[in-house]
Amino acid sequence: MEDVRLRPPNSAADQAALLRSLAATRRKEIPRFEGMRAIAVVSGKGGVGKTNLSVNLALALGELGKKTAILDADLGLANVDILFGVVPRYNLGHVLRGEKDIDDILMPISENVLAIPGGSGVQDLADLDEQSQNAFIEKLAAMEHRAEILLVDTGAGIGRNVLSFALASDQTLLLTTAEPTAIRDSYGVLKSLAV
Repeated sequence: MEDVRLRPPNSAADQAALLRSLAATRRKEIPRFEGMRAIAVVSGKGGVGKTNLSVNLALALGELGKKTAILDADLGLANVDILFGVVPRYNLGHVLRGEKDIDDILMPISENVLAIPGGSGVQDLADLDEQSQNAFIEKLAAMEHRAEILLVDTGAGIGRNVLSFALASDQTLLLTTAEPTAIRDSYGVLKSLAV
């Protein structure tokens, strides 16, 4: 089988087809959030409002009657709980260490919104290996009985955790500001997700 990556494209249409093909192949290798619609919110640079957008989107979907869970997937530097004004007793660190199940750490925010708190300052969460990450994504997929929509508030940048959560999702919202560094970093995220 010919490696199409080595053949120069003849047109812009060929380039787009090549990117779509490469993205589809990469997505097949990543476990998916099955059974519910998953939307990852990503950014290239921190401080652009990603978590604010995620929290407000979760609340808006909840008000529309959609059972929504928001995962604080900024592993190691989580702060969704702060924006909701809650203090979690347990977090993802407890789940990943096998001490709790996902259902045990869910925090009801409103009638239709649940938060899955991450852990702030927990190095083990920030350095998940690929196997642990894939197992965690599969555990989250089992939440379909609790939510129809899963919002995934990722960390900033192109780290393995961020890209894995984005590729496991059905849709990705890429957030930036007009600041040149934020735009450049967003373009880097876009390139990393497309190829």
